[in-house]
Amino acid sequence: MLSGAMSQDMVMTWRTVSLMFTDIVGFTSLCESISSELLVRLMADFFEAMCEEVVATGGVLDKLIGDCIMALWNAPLRLQDHQAAACRAALRMQAALVSLNERCSLESSPEMKIRTGINTANVLVGNYGCDYRLNYTALGDGVNLASRLESSNKIFGTAVMVSEATMEGAAAWFHFRRLGRILVPGKAQAVMVYELLFERTQPTPTSEAESVLYHWQWIRRDLVLRAATLYEKAIALYTEDNPEAALVGFREALSVLPSDSPSRLLVEACGRAASGSAPRDGVIRVTK
Repeated sequence: MLSGAMSQDMVMTWRTVSLMFTDIVGFTSLCESISSELLVRLMADFFEAMCEEVVATGGVLDKLIGDCIMALWNAPLRLQDHQAAACRAALRMQAALVSLNERCSLESSPEMKIRTGINTANVLVGNYGCDYRLNYTALGDGVNLASRLESSNKIFGTAVMVSEATMEGAAAWFHFRRLGRILVPGKAQAVMVYELLFERTQPTPTSEAESVLYHWQWIRRDLVLRAATLYEKAIALYTEDNPEAALVGFREALSVLPSDSPSRLLVEACGRAASGSAPRDGVIRVTK
């Protein structure tokens, strides 16, 4: 426990929590396209719908910054399977946004999409600030990584990216795709990241052909899983410094799911690695 110069009201403790950052895609352009009055109403409806899913899954809202939502699970109250709870919230938020977009379309409001990053880490949690303002929040490198995962979705074209620690704690309830090792700004070591796909369900004769919300559109479950399986085999080759063989696998994944943006990204990465214009270390570099 840290204390010392801090008052009794400003004490932080170490806790393993699951942290989420969520942002609206293209928020700046959205602000420029509608009136300020409509923006205020739209954001109020947006935050209401998104925050409802956070609270419903046992999460705590940390702060709202512009269009960004920061939330955490397993603090201040302990929550069993908090990794799964955070993942469940992320998928429910995507689904809730579909419903919100349908309602907002009646007012000619632009469609919204969100990107989410989730990381599970041991961080400091507690009241933070000064005598003028205190806020219950989380601090530490794990918080920064959760934020970086959210922004790294832009590179892959994905909707929800999670860390390995989050995936391991939620794998019994959800399907994930191993995206690969990425090096984000501010980090010296590459980290393995995963894409959250959808919840595991009891197989039925028709379940595999059912559509799931994936990359902000409805796509057949079996196509997503087949493309993800092919991608994971290819990314293993890419990570092992074999971009030539990996390229074949990524193209095969695209033949199953032509809209698969991670496969398109890695096709380009394989080409650069094979030509010598990029390092052959199996790391995907996030530059912004």
